[in-house]
Amino acid sequence: MKTRNQFFAEISKGLDVSKIDLNNLNRAELIELAYALDWNGTWEDDEEGQPPISKKELIEAISNIVNQ
Repeated sequence: MKTRNQFFAEISKGLDVSKIDLNNLNRAELIELAYALDWNGTWEDDEEGQPPISKKELIEAISNIVNQ
């Protein structure tokens, strides 16, 4: 599993995030990648009782960041 620091290092060296197969990353790796991309999402249950973000929602959020 890649850590946030590993993703930071890769991104700072010019990593083409759009070439990462997001579907092959597990939920924890997707969260680390989202943090590395500076996305401030809600990862776990929030105060309004919403369920934790799903893998599908993480992939969508990361794709939106990359495609901006």
